[in-house]
Amino acid sequence: MGNPKGVRRDFEKLEQRRLLAASLLRQGVPQAQVARQVGVHRQSVSRWAQQLAAGGQKALKKAGRA
Repeated sequence: MGNPKGVRRDFEKLEQRRLLAASLLRQGVPQAQVARQVGVHRQSVSRWAQQLAAGGQKALKKAGRA
């Protein structure tokens, strides 16, 4: 599970995907359709929707790395 050994995640692209999903959710697009459009599991979209409701778009920004 996860990325193959030696493959680094692109945190900018991951954040862009979450923000695109947030935009679609605010437009009223169903979570299942958002998941298909951005290429993630519906549970991820559900989690992002909860984070968006609790903390706004700022909650979906990438975390600072140590």
